[in-house]
Amino acid sequence: MPYYPRNGPKQLNSILDELISSKGWEDRLKEIALPEYWKEVVGSAVADKAQFKRFDDGTIFVSTVSSTWRTELQLRSDLIIKQLNNKLGKEKVKEIKFI
Repeated sequence: MPYYPRNGPKQLNSILDELISSKGWEDRLKEIALPEYWKEVVGSAVADKAQFKRFDDGTIFVSTVSSTWRTELQLRSDLIIKQLNNKLGKEKVKEIKFI
């Protein structure tokens, strides 16, 4: 016969949330989601022209198809950083470097 705690069985997502919280993995999981957040913030059409490459020590590295796209995104970088940090819930992104 299976054992159920007093409060009854727990849903798997509840167990995973507890595990993630107890291990302190929330920030790392959000960082892993940065490529998707990038696409949401700049839009999929722009993300096709300016691809997220990596996140390292507060810096996002982005590859652009042309200097025109690089310049446009550099002009918008403060707003993009603010929106990314809002999605992360913390001030993790400090700058964007275009490569």
